[in-house]
Amino acid sequence: MKIATSITSLLVTVCTVSASAGWTVTGFTGLNCNRDGPLSIGQTGSGCFNTDSKSAIKSLSVEDLGDYKITLYDGENCLGNKWDYDAGGCLKGHFIHPDKYADIKSWKIHS
Repeated sequence: MKIATSITSLLVTVCTVSASAGWTVTGFTGLNCNRDGPLSIGQTGSGCFNTDSKSAIKSLSVEDLGDYKITLYDGENCLGNKWDYDAGGCLKGHFIHPDKYADIKSWKIHS
């Protein structure tokens, strides 16, 4: 019984640390969160974030948003066309013409 209590205590501690770690964003050069891109950011809180990438970022894998929402932009500094999402997952900008999606240059985490 003492071992089970210790394991339960350890699991609660690990889950608490993970929950307070904040959201993560990983950028990809492929449309379906494939083909690695030079972008991986972990943060807490809200704000505008630029990809600062010379590569064309086509999709973002967004995890642990919690109560936040995310908006993707095709311009730097959260300017230009935007696409709003209420949850994380594999996200991409919209079609700009057949077989072509907009590059993601920045994103905003907000409530």
